[in-house]
Amino acid sequence: MHFIRLIRPVNLLIIVLTMIGVRQYMLQFGGENHASLFNFSLLVLSTVIIAAAGNMINDYFDVRADRVNRPDTVIVGKFIKRRWAIALHWMFNLLAFCVGLYLGWYYQSFVFLIIHFSSITCLWWYSVSLKKKPAIGNLVVSALTVLVIYLTQKFTLMDSLMGELVMYLSHDRVFDIPSIYIVWIFMGMAFVQNFAREIIKDAEDITGDLVIGARTIPMIIGRTATIRLIGFLLVLFPLIYFTGVLFFFPRFDWFQGLPITLAALTNMLAFVVAFFSKQENAIVLIKRLLKLSMMFGIIYLFLPQ
Repeated sequence: MHFIRLIRPVNLLIIVLTMIGVRQYMLQFGGENHASLFNFSLLVLSTVIIAAAGNMINDYFDVRADRVNRPDTVIVGKFIKRRWAIALHWMFNLLAFCVGLYLGWYYQSFVFLIIHFSSITCLWWYSVSLKKKPAIGNLVVSALTVLVIYLTQKFTLMDSLMGELVMYLSHDRVFDIPSIYIVWIFMGMAFVQNFAREIIKDAEDITGDLVIGARTIPMIIGRTATIRLIGFLLVLFPLIYFTGVLFFFPRFDWFQGLPITLAALTNMLAFVVAFFSKQENAIVLIKRLLKLSMMFGIIYLFLPQ
């Protein structure tokens, strides 16, 4: 039970749903006859266990801060010995890296090795030092979130070319180009939303971060300015969405795109909350709106296009 709490299953479930959703979305536009469910399952597994290992090592180095910020949730050193946490961290990463080796060999590409190794390394350095620095740690986590979407898209494109009949074709002969480009719009929206989410976490954890000598954005610019910054970041989500759709997809079906439109509008509402709600209520309301926005986004990926 304590181990399950340590790896944060809700976060891992979001990763799984996002990866399945991106793949399902793209397969509606081509390549479905050549998709390897086994290899995709391995990719999802390796991504999830890298994330789980990242949660472990983060808790390993975050014990002192967590004892102040959320003492009831401390697991490492209390229910699971520190040496077991670090051992499980490296075991998980080794397993994920082996999957990356297999996928790299199967698809004759270094992309899986590079992304797996980079993700493992970034999560380690984030836990050790980057999270204590203003903005850098937030940017790294946000980039890794986007990397999950990119990796799923890249795998789906590469996997579609493995069939004998399409192995010499380019991606645009297998997939509709809009299905490829709109995923890039998803990446932009996911980046700014997760960046805002990471800053919210820092705003909630100021007391514990002081204990470990961190210098996060909320500690430097103050709570009020932080809430305003979060609002500006969240309004970028609908700007990216509406601008991207209007300029690149003039025939976009707004009815089918209703869930992602609701996600964008939810972020606009969070922007309003950031500027007009009382400080003590703003963070809580924005967090709830971000969860709702994320739910809308995932729902859209699973809808038939």
